[in-house]
Amino acid sequence: ALAILKAGGAYVPLDPDYPADRIAHYIADSGASVVLTQARLTGHLPAHGAEIVEIDGLTEEGEESNPASNATGKDLAYVIYTSGSTGTPKGVMVEHAQVSNFFTGMDAIVDRDRGAVWLAVTSLAFDISVLELFYTLSRGFKVVLTGGETRAAVSQGKIAISDRRIDFGIYYWGNDDGQGPKKYETLLE
Repeated sequence: ALAILKAGGAYVPLDPDYPADRIAHYIADSGASVVLTQARLTGHLPAHGAEIVEIDGLTEEGEESNPASNATGKDLAYVIYTSGSTGTPKGVMVEHAQVSNFFTGMDAIVDRDRGAVWLAVTSLAFDISVLELFYTLSRGFKVVLTGGETRAAVSQGKIAISDRRIDFGIYYWGNDDGQGPKKYETLLE
């Protein structure tokens, strides 16, 4: 993903744990011309028209310098797909300027002087991974990656189930209400 961004391209994360039809939809809908993958995953990819590049077969030959990127704020950084809970997953196109603005906002609240180690637990297929991976790396953090097989170890196993019942709960979904002063009224109350 870093190489794609550095080359001025946009990435579309494909989680190998997703169903084949979902991955096929992402590739077709995004118009991806290249799929970067590992050799062990190539056979699990659904039929598609993109060129396959197996990254574990690449060598480190080439320039050792840090090539300049021609990407601008208006260029796409990535396309990430919604869960599809209301139908077909929809691609959300995120530009470099939006990522830069997000990073600037995080600079105001993340203490970068202390604890310069960050544990990244989110799949690249979730947008918070941009914070966990790219924000941290661009700010000089050491990033420790954890995969699905180690998440239980990080959380120290399953969460105990309580016999206590929930007396009250609120499920709040505020992104469809439009703008205005009452958008978060229920949440605040």
